[in-house]
Amino acid sequence: MRTITTAGVILKDVEFKFSEDDIQLGDDLECDLFEIDGFGGDFDANDHNLTAEGFHFYSNNLRSPTVVMGSGTWQGGAADAWYIKESGGSVTITPETSTIKLVGTGEECRFDNDWASKTYNNIWVVASGTNYHIEGSNTFNEFKITGSGSVKFLGEGTTTVTTFVAEGTDEGLITLDNTGGVDQFILSCASGIIECDYLDISNSNATGGARWFAGANSIDTENNDGWIFTDRKYPLPPFRS
Repeated sequence: MRTITTAGVILKDVEFKFSEDDIQLGDDLECDLFEIDGFGGDFDANDHNLTAEGFHFYSNNLRSPTVVMGSGTWQGGAADAWYIKESGGSVTITPETSTIKLVGTGEECRFDNDWASKTYNNIWVVASGTNYHIEGSNTFNEFKITGSGSVKFLGEGTTTVTTFVAEGTDEGLITLDNTGGVDQFILSCASGIIECDYLDISNSNATGGARWFAGANSIDTENNDGWIFTDRKYPLPPFRS
């Protein structure tokens, strides 16, 4: 196991290539681009925080990396803030209790698994003027959106969550839509109550067994199923399928 310690120095590009060695962080890491490509060992964040414009992970027929995310925050913000490409082999994600935090720095910020389905712990989208795209069908513990702005999901893709938190403001709604066309994006939660507010929702299917309350201040723009466009009522009325 090799340990990388930066002692607070901000690096340009950090790339792990053509190695089978296991690597762990000795402290927090900040860089422009973080990339694993042709690397066949384990990368262990070792419960530290990582900050980069983008995190890119690649596998091929010879090498398949494992990314152990730890308990820290992985913060990205560029156009390709999170990107996984599997050209043979696979990228194994071990989420532990980590949080992926997307803080857009330009017109677009993309979370893209290139059609692979992965399981993560928490994701936090800070909506603030950037167009966010969530591609693929992924599973999250908590999916949280704060601020105001546009978050688009892949049409026909399914985002599975344990809980979903999204609340804009009277001055700025959070727009939820698909990435194009008329196909609905699917938000699925197996049970419980989801409570949101100040959303503008289009082309969405909220399903899975939970009850999805969009909130009294949200807008049912078009082509939505499963959402209840009121606040949660007490006591809850009987559930009818």
